Amino acid sequence: DEVWPDNWPIVSLFLSLKGQWRTSRSGPFALDYTPLFKLLDMHYPDRQEWLQAFEDMQFIESIALAEMNKK
Repeated sequence: DEVWPDNWPIVSLFLSLKGQWRTSRSGPFALDYTPLFKLLDMHYPDRQEWLQAFEDMQFIESIALAEMNKK
């Protein structure tokens, strides 16, 4: 699938967190938000943009988890 140009910044941010998954014996269950928050602070100093980026990241996280945990 293609990524629209407007979405590249958040997709790039998500891809930079590729090793930051919290896992259990059942597999990954969440991103580690500690490094995510640091990156959001660096890239989105405006509070509204930060909040939107966090929501976008949670959406991408949910899709990725659904794909990774397919049985």
